[in-house]
Amino acid sequence: MKFNYAYARHGRHLAYKKRRFAKFIGVSFTLIFLLCGSRVFSQEVSLNVKEEKLAVVLKQVSQQTGYQFIASPTLLNTANPVTIDAKHMELLKFLSTVFNEQPITYTVKNKIIIVIRKPEAISSNGKVVSQIITSQSNDLNGKVTNEAGEPLANATVIIANKHYGTLTNTEGLFHLSGIKDAQLEIEVSYTGFGTKKLKVKTSDFINVMLRPSDNELDVVQTMAYSKTSMRYNTGTAYTVTAKDIEKNPVPNVLQAIQGRVPGMFIQQLTGTPGGAFNVTIRGRSTIDDQSPLYVIDGVAYPAGGSNGGSYGSGTLPLYKTNVTGVSQSNNPLQGGNALNYLDPSQIESINVLEGADATAIYGSRGAYGVVIITTKHGSAGKPKLNLNTYSGISARGSAPKLLNTQQYLNMRREAFLNDSANGNNPLAAIYGAINPALNSLFPTYDLTEWDTTKYTDWQKYFSGTNAMTTKLNATYSGGTQNLNFIIGAFYNDLQSVQRGKGHDRSGGMNYDIRSTTPDKKLTVDFSGNFSTDVNTMVPFDFTNASINLAPNAPSLFADGKLNWDIDGFDNPAKSLFEQYHNTTNNLLANLSFNYVPVKGLTIHLTGGYNLLSAKEFRGFPSEYFNPTGFSTSEVNSVLNYYTIHTLTLEPNVNYTTLLGGAKGRLNITAGGTLQDRSTDNHYLTGSGFLSDALMYNPASAAQVNTSEYYNLTPNRYAGYFGVINYTYDNKYILNLNGRRDGSTRFGSDKQFGNFGSIGGIWIISDEKWFKNNISFIDFAKLRANYGTVGGDGIGDYQFVDIYTLNSNSYQGSQGLSPTRIANPNLQWESNKESEVGLTLQFLKDRITLDGDFNNRKTSNQLIQQPISTVTGFSQFPKNSPAVIRTYGIEFSLSTKNIESKNFSWRTMLNMTIPKSKLVSFPGLAQLQNFSYQIGKPTTGILLYKYDSVDSQTGQYIFTNAAGDSGPFSYGSGAQLDQTKDRTVFKNLGPKFYGGFENTFSYKGLSLSFMFYFVDEDGPTYAGSLPYQPGYFNQNITTEAYKEMWQKPGDKATLQGASQSVLALTSQNNFRFSTGAYSNAAFVRLSNANIAYTFPPKWLKKAGISRLQVYASGQNLLTISKYGGLDPENLSPNLMPPLRIFTGGLNITF
Repeated sequence: MKFNYAYARHGRHLAYKKRRFAKFIGVSFTLIFLLCGSRVFSQEVSLNVKEEKLAVVLKQVSQQTGYQFIASPTLLNTANPVTIDAKHMELLKFLSTVFNEQPITYTVKNKIIIVIRKPEAISSNGKVVSQIITSQSNDLNGKVTNEAGEPLANATVIIANKHYGTLTNTEGLFHLSGIKDAQLEIEVSYTGFGTKKLKVKTSDFINVMLRPSDNELDVVQTMAYSKTSMRYNTGTAYTVTAKDIEKNPVPNVLQAIQGRVPGMFIQQLTGTPGGAFNVTIRGRSTIDDQSPLYVIDGVAYPAGGSNGGSYGSGTLPLYKTNVTGVSQSNNPLQGGNALNYLDPSQIESINVLEGADATAIYGSRGAYGVVIITTKHGSAGKPKLNLNTYSGISARGSAPKLLNTQQYLNMRREAFLNDSANGNNPLAAIYGAINPALNSLFPTYDLTEWDTTKYTDWQKYFSGTNAMTTKLNATYSGGTQNLNFIIGAFYNDLQSVQRGKGHDRSGGMNYDIRSTTPDKKLTVDFSGNFSTDVNTMVPFDFTNASINLAPNAPSLFADGKLNWDIDGFDNPAKSLFEQYHNTTNNLLANLSFNYVPVKGLTIHLTGGYNLLSAKEFRGFPSEYFNPTGFSTSEVNSVLNYYTIHTLTLEPNVNYTTLLGGAKGRLNITAGGTLQDRSTDNHYLTGSGFLSDALMYNPASAAQVNTSEYYNLTPNRYAGYFGVINYTYDNKYILNLNGRRDGSTRFGSDKQFGNFGSIGGIWIISDEKWFKNNISFIDFAKLRANYGTVGGDGIGDYQFVDIYTLNSNSYQGSQGLSPTRIANPNLQWESNKESEVGLTLQFLKDRITLDGDFNNRKTSNQLIQQPISTVTGFSQFPKNSPAVIRTYGIEFSLSTKNIESKNFSWRTMLNMTIPKSKLVSFPGLAQLQNFSYQIGKPTTGILLYKYDSVDSQTGQYIFTNAAGDSGPFSYGSGAQLDQTKDRTVFKNLGPKFYGGFENTFSYKGLSLSFMFYFVDEDGPTYAGSLPYQPGYFNQNITTEAYKEMWQKPGDKATLQGASQSVLALTSQNNFRFSTGAYSNAAFVRLSNANIAYTFPPKWLKKAGISRLQVYASGQNLLTISKYGGLDPENLSPNLMPPLRIFTGGLNITF
């Protein structure tokens, strides 16, 4: 039994916190429903005051009636004190009484009471009786709303060509006083909406309705604690909306955004549903863990970073089997990914933040990029019900073309001929003999015993089925100006393309309730999301077996049972009898309060909780094992439980005001972050069950055959920050970020670090000289920023010694065993990043171009330094002075090629050219890692230099470090030294990548095509083979066969067929040589979507507001010269990304 002793006490504290949080949620629920209840306002006023200020009286009236007041402080200061005793007095009568002897008066418009100057009183003889204010000035009052009538707070209202303006309050109301002109022009603007210019009269109450801008520059981008747009963003952020996501019939949203975000490289590691992804933003700049931070509605989410998974960054703590004969790497999920448990249909938008200015506000958590996911919210309007469903099939993606039976057998016979003719081999006569008596050394079953006329396409046999995929999503939403809601539910059913039973089914619900008080000062938002996923697919990937098996291998089943009477190899179909059941539950809850006590000041508090938990069972029953020599001790199973909980609390205060006249706007934000996270992993194994039925409970095995493991790893994070943003004339913007972070991954005197950034933009197209000389450019923006942030991408608590309970005992007492050497001096990595960018828009918004150059230098690297095993350990955590530089160019281009009343054609193109370099690494030789070389990229590997294939012998020729050439195989004399003779560095990172999309629409018909492209190098099919071509039961591709040496004089790239040990050692050298790699560039039609939306007039009588039918396809076509393997996951052992075809219906009532 293994037990993480250091963290046991934390479990009790954690349970207490969870109970407190449950109480907090309960109280919050109560508050929500109290706030959401209908509030009825009386049209009567009851008030008893004496000598009270008019401003105080008006505030009381507003609270009792719901009416809002607009009044200039200057006017209110001229008012006389108020004395009144009113009981259930009608509102208008009350107002008449209060204002009766005042020097000011009022007017009522749409539940808004506007305080104005009292007109001059004129006597019967035409003389002025009184004049309250002698200056010739006027007031301007109005309200700014969106199309739904919802008020827009903090909208900017300025008088055109004057340094005078204001911001709207929480009700969208504005007031400008001291205006000399009776008629004037105003400009009204708001983030995400088009700027509106109006000619108005000061005597009128102005209602301004803003519409969302269709200009790409004005798409709202969600940042850490604010919203902005591409037009005014000082950093780099990219937005993908629900409109783009919903085109993709995929279970993980990472598949939907692949190729849409410059700087974000997404690699799908396996096509098996629920599988893992590799995600990096702006390259790899660290030696250890590097993955972006994921935030869903303000809550940190475990889709990246260290989650206790055994498969790398961003994976989950799924169990790795230790069953004999089952490869540790043969887990089809490869550790999975937490975003598999968030339904893409619930997502409203995804904002990817890159660069120091955009991510510094998140501190160390955002050191490697931030992915902000915002789920859907309700909006004002009549309630509506939306149903969206699709069904279709998924099929295996790319598959290599393998040799048929006759081709395979010819290759095998060539192997024997080549081996017998090899005069340099003293065992040539034995190797060259097709002798069944030598099967134990050199198997010949495929040539002498198996049916030489039989052919089986094993790829089709194991993964050639078309699997059904079905999805149903329903939402009900609506609301008023004070209460919005959305309630949704979904169901997904994914079947397996592999042979055997099993499915991946998920379902869940989501909701969001947002309530605002009538005065718009307090907003409470409560959202939640719960899903459960049940995966029963066979936990084995048959890809490797399907490409290696000889095409004439015997049938794997006989009379409906496993055929164990097969010589030469273990029956891979036995894995069809593995038992697997994984239930994963995902809970996301978020509660936020937004309070505006006075105009411009906002107090915000967000509390969020995520609980991701799973119960995973994997069993190997008696049917899995060969009955010959079978023992019940071989039957085994495991129950694996894990829980990842994250609690986040983020308070902040924001103040917005005009500064420096109407053209200057100051925005200040200050706040903090508290995050508590823990990973709880517990599994129980058992073997030797008396019956297969007992293996579902591993504890039912004899105690001597059971083992238990438990680990609880808590992690806490705390930080506070400040942001100052100043905008002048909407063309000069300066942004300052400062943050102090603390992490429990470091010792007590190393936990905190200070980080920050500075960024600015200059909208040069608003300068007069630019407008006068470069009129064909509508918009031009220069941006630059620099910042520093820390990194803590290393395992938890490596600054303390860790012990586990020892399964062995001494004199009846159980002891502790050390499992890690502590390093109390661990401290933050240092990331310094800068970027410069340019955004242009041409030809009346038809062409938008955005590009930047970014540069990041990471030092004080957190690494695992190898040490002598005499210490009892193999590595030691430390900070290394190694320096890595990553840099690159990103750009995106969008065009409106044709825009007419009925037809439009739009194009999107983006590309990233990433670069990296290991600048320095003192002590690199001690690291014993072939991936790092000074001056080279951090995404490569050091290889032997492959020269050619000897035209006379058919053997590989390599060149060692001394410049000598030869086969260097076993028995040929000198051998290659894997440390000294790896002399050629091969960069395996992408040279460039991006996406290209065209969207067409004609009336109700729309059509889109999305292409994803990557240029990179990868291992060839032949270079991935563990055994050489010609070896028993080792098939190859037809392309590889054409490249093989066959007779003296041939100029070939692959060695001749052989089954000898010499050829095997030569194959091992080849696998780690430059000859085993080639260009793996590809262009993939990642998505195609066609949809037709019926005209509303056809649907009106049926009570349907919108009806759309559509068809979608994913991973439809791959164009590449890279033969054999899939060019994306580059693996002969894992399922390539699936090809998906669906048709669906979207209807709204």
